[in-house]
Amino acid sequence: MSSEGYEIVPMKPEEVLYSYRNSQQISSQTGLIGYVRADMGTNGDQFWVTWNGFRKDLNTPEFSDELSNLLHSLRQDGKYLSDRNTLTRFCLDSKNALPYETGRDFGVRVSTRDHAYLMRLNPHKGDYNLYCYCYRMLEYFSETYDRRDIRQIKTL
Repeated sequence: MSSEGYEIVPMKPEEVLYSYRNSQQISSQTGLIGYVRADMGTNGDQFWVTWNGFRKDLNTPEFSDELSNLLHSLRQDGKYLSDRNTLTRFCLDSKNALPYETGRDFGVRVSTRDHAYLMRLNPHKGDYNLYCYCYRMLEYFSETYDRRDIRQIKTL
């Protein structure tokens, strides 16, 4: 699925680990910029967002604009972040998102030229409906795919 210059694909099973918090070392090596946490409120049609920054040096104005535009685009009518009912339909359609082993979460990767956005989606009321981990593309792909499991790196 493509939307306004973004490539949206189901997350790969090996990417699931990077849609959760990791150690400082892994987060630095994979180019984590930070993550967005959002919920759709009681009625399912709101969008309450919290930003949690990690690397200030990667949090550029260009990145901030791209993230803002991406979230705004995905909040438009009919897109999967427009409301909880649409999110539920999107998640349950198996071709759109990777179901997690939890049975409650689903994953998509949104890629742009410079960034990878790993979105952990949860369509259930009372939970955060989105965790979006934002990576600089170069570090994310070199660290994630050049090694089988970056978690095996020993901290000195």
